[in-house]
Amino acid sequence: MEKMRERLKWVKHLCIREENLDRLDLKLWAAILFLCCFGLILVYSASAESCAMSEDCNFDSMYQMKRQLIFMLLGFIGIGVCQHIDFSILYKLRVPAYVLGTLMIFMLKTPLGHSVNGACRWLKIGPLTLQVAEVVKITLIVSLAGWLNEKYNSLGQTKLTVFLWIAGGIQAGLLLLISNDLSSSIVVLGITFGMTFICTKTKKLHLYCLAAAVVLVAVVLLVIRFNMPDPEALGDHNFRLGRIVAWFDPERYDKYGFQTLQALYAIGSGGFLGRGLGNSIQKLTLPEAETDMIFSILCEELGVVGAALLLLLFCYLLAQICEVARASETMFGGTLATGVFCHIALQCVINIAVNVKFFPNTGLPLPFISSGGTSVFFLLMEMAMVFSVERHHLMREVRRIYTERDQRFRERRRKR
Repeated sequence: MEKMRERLKWVKHLCIREENLDRLDLKLWAAILFLCCFGLILVYSASAESCAMSEDCNFDSMYQMKRQLIFMLLGFIGIGVCQHIDFSILYKLRVPAYVLGTLMIFMLKTPLGHSVNGACRWLKIGPLTLQVAEVVKITLIVSLAGWLNEKYNSLGQTKLTVFLWIAGGIQAGLLLLISNDLSSSIVVLGITFGMTFICTKTKKLHLYCLAAAVVLVAVVLLVIRFNMPDPEALGDHNFRLGRIVAWFDPERYDKYGFQTLQALYAIGSGGFLGRGLGNSIQKLTLPEAETDMIFSILCEELGVVGAALLLLLFCYLLAQICEVARASETMFGGTLATGVFCHIALQCVINIAVNVKFFPNTGLPLPFISSGGTSVFFLLMEMAMVFSVERHHLMREVRRIYTERDQRFRERRRKR
């Protein structure tokens, strides 16, 4: 009887320990589900009227929302499956992943390449359209994480950092040259810089290069600012110059600054509480309202309160990803989670900064919120890697508790 009581006591102790485990996977699920539901509501609100009047959308006001929901469900299925697969398998794929990402960029020059608005950034395979930049981002994260883990003893060497910068720079350069996608190129460079800054021991090199880049960009912007061409002469220049001068003076260069002006009107008219969900006026005139400029529609309909809520959700998600990276027992798992953190954080900052006219206009979706099947699917696949890292940590913690319990049982038996 006494043995039974003691066993029940230890079982109760074990249950308490298991309940106190920090279930980061549940917190991640909560953050992602809230963001995706928020995104579906905003996509429907921003696109319902335009879809209802479009033959391409079969005059279906829910067309964009249904399409987004399908890719989200596929992503959730991917998370459900991939979180049970050991993420360390990806370490063996570090080189094939990099080669795959690079080859897919070159495939844009094949008949599979699909152009939209004059830019060839998609591969059309049957009924599916795949944005190559999204594949490049996830494969680059896997490759950089694998190389950082492989060269663990060389993290303080400059040549490792430079090698990783070159690897990321090659793919960023190819994206710019072949697909003319400057925004995705910047994100690829940002992921590379962020992962090497956090995971290597060459902080001074990073700070020197960052300072040099900031000075160079500032000089270029100042030169453009004090030599702005006449609006009539902009047609003879590159369209990116038009976006930069429109950033400085959108009203003078209204042809290039139209989207920026409409976004600012939407944000300004929203006020503190907004016009109400579905009551946006600017979504009828704002280009890419359900994709790149969805944050401005959010501000117009839900005001400062809605924007603050969305920012808090993103901060919560990023904090949980950081915790997964910190708790990981392996270098590879930690760097994978770090890469996902860098990608989501950088893309959020750039998209919101463009909407509020802090950065020049560039086409980049808001993670989990903007309409875009490829974007949301591969973001969820990145989260699947984070879930796998967290599940590995959780299982090790549970095994440790069971091992500790068994050892204490054996010790008590020996003492008797």
